[in-house]
Amino acid sequence: MSEEKTTPKNDKGNEPKPNDIEPTELSSPQIEKLLPPGIIEKLSPEDKETIEVSLSNFSMSSGMFRPVNPIAEKIEPDHITTIIKNADEDSNREYSDRKSVRRYTVAYLSIGLVAFGLLTYFLVNKDANIYFDAIKIIAAVLGGFGGGFGLGYYKSKKENK
Repeated sequence: MSEEKTTPKNDKGNEPKPNDIEPTELSSPQIEKLLPPGIIEKLSPEDKETIEVSLSNFSMSSGMFRPVNPIAEKIEPDHITTIIKNADEDSNREYSDRKSVRRYTVAYLSIGLVAFGLLTYFLVNKDANIYFDAIKIIAAVLGGFGGGFGLGYYKSKKENK
């Protein structure tokens, strides 16, 4: 009976690619590819083993022999172009959202200042007591809004920890 030498198969039944090799399984041919020619033959068996372990650890930390992600094999240049385009559009949307929030904030602040100015102009000269009561009520409302926003921010920050 003659034994045929078969090449090892991976999970899919195909011959393994260079990236399918586990990082801890460096073979002598792989080490010879990494080192200059003739050096392996001059080393003692203990030194060879030390180099194999060192290169194995190096390859694991640097990712030289990591398995290939199946999704990464299917990505084409068109996909990358689409991803970049979508990221750019998303960035533009975020910018326009922030811009509109700033505009509304300025508008609300302007309306509030105009209302306060009109309240001051018409009430200070006529009845100062009503003016001070109105200022107290406005301060209480604004304090309630500020406290509510502060409490909500505190709770959300506490939940995220």
